[in-house]
Amino acid sequence: MINKIKLVILIFALSSCSNLPSVNYVEVAKDSAKYITGRNDLKITNEDFINQEYSFIKVKLGRSTPILMILAYENKGVFEWVDAESRRIYTYNGKIIELDGFRNDLKIQHSNSKISNFYASSSINYAVDFYNPTLLSLNINSKISSNQSKKFKLMRLDQEEEFTKVEEVIDAPLINWSEKNIYYLDRDSQIFKTKQYVHPRMPVITIEYYVKY
Repeated sequence: MINKIKLVILIFALSSCSNLPSVNYVEVAKDSAKYITGRNDLKITNEDFINQEYSFIKVKLGRSTPILMILAYENKGVFEWVDAESRRIYTYNGKIIELDGFRNDLKIQHSNSKISNFYASSSINYAVDFYNPTLLSLNINSKISSNQSKKFKLMRLDQEEEFTKVEEVIDAPLINWSEKNIYYLDRDSQIFKTKQYVHPRMPVITIEYYVKY
């Protein structure tokens, strides 16, 4: 079994856009959550990261207890993350584009083309489908800004690092809803942490990314 898991990781590393072989990611998520929460209450250390077989994210909804979600697959820049309750978060360039299994699910339409140059854009426009209650093709205006000269210090894997902060102001005039999302990028322009409002009936979602390349 251990050799099989290592083979899966090797295949993923060599082919970043192909689906992974069949693995029970719900069980993997349960085991990972027990391992980390049992040791340090979801403070992710470098040892935790090394010992994990798969890429994972730490997710917090509002003030709730953080949970771990394991990477199930990556396809053309879309990452699918699954937790121990079979809930799924899909991200693209660090931005949440779909929720599945939550109280209030959603999906951004045509995300690959609409936010392909997310951090380099000054403004974008996309449509999103909300569920429970259902509201389809809601128009969202997004304005992105960042100050490359100003750095923010955050702790990652036992050490303090500098990150660039990108701000996204979203606005849905039809329902009079607007919020500000924040993304922290490292020196290689890779997403580490984000705080996003994705649904008017959900609290802010905070995510830390721990990706194994």
